[in-house]
Amino acid sequence: MLIPCPANRYQLDHAERLRNSFHTLTGRYLIDPALSPEAAAGALFHAPFVVLSHDTAPDPILTYGNLTALNLFALTWEELIQMPSRLTAEAPNRAERARLLAEVTARGFIDDYSGIRISRTGKRFLIEQATVWNLSDAEGQPYGQAATFRAWRPVEHKGIAQGEESAVIRVCLDIALVLNAPVGGWRSTISAICSHATSQAGSWPTSSRSQTAADRQTKKTN
Repeated sequence: MLIPCPANRYQLDHAERLRNSFHTLTGRYLIDPALSPEAAAGALFHAPFVVLSHDTAPDPILTYGNLTALNLFALTWEELIQMPSRLTAEAPNRAERARLLAEVTARGFIDDYSGIRISRTGKRFLIEQATVWNLSDAEGQPYGQAATFRAWRPVEHKGIAQGEESAVIRVCLDIALVLNAPVGGWRSTISAICSHATSQAGSWPTSSRSQTAADRQTKKTN
């Protein structure tokens, strides 16, 4: 599927599928119902809210994202339509996402959903008041699922700052090597050290870490 544009009538067939399924299940309109189908497809692609959909594959692939979705998830159209939709969530949040989609399959749609998602560049954000619904084709056969939301806000990463986690793990492994202990015997200790470092790192001011590093460099120079 090519990126929606005037030349392909903004992927009119899929836009109609999104609109009709949404209205049938929720009783609401995804876009102004007074618009012609082609105008509505264009308005949907340029809408100031997010619209996404994925297919019915066992590991569903994204099939649509309007401009707001592409910008929010930092994706090109080509990247989006090759991407498993599970990758819009971080690994620890994927079980909750799978549970949500199973509930949507059973109920038809879910309103007022909230959850953390992540962009291709690693930016995390909380989506709020999202509606997730089942898509069906003209014959009423399952055609995937879709989601739309208007509210989101950035989520700061708590714990070890980006790039520091691997450094902590390296230090833990160094401790085991210096003590000349079997790694297997130290596995639980290393895990405990890393867990403790992760829980404490959120309270370390960035400025303090930077100043400490600068102080060490100054001492070496002197």
